[in-house]
Amino acid sequence: MSGETAPIAEMANKVSKELFEWFRWERVPLMDQNFECVKKDKHAPKKKQDHTHPVDVVFNYIDPYLN
Repeated sequence: MSGETAPIAEMANKVSKELFEWFRWERVPLMDQNFECVKKDKHAPKKKQDHTHPVDVVFNYIDPYLN
């Protein structure tokens, strides 16, 4: 992890532990992952190499209106 992104990842972990629990959101155990882009033509049309989207923390929740 680079020096620029490490503080962002630390903040995401801190927020996820302290704040989102109050909203009854659940953490998905997929921290600090790179996901393959499924819309490469739109997001990175000129790149020849694989294009990914990094995430620090992933959550899920039950929609209070739709259950």
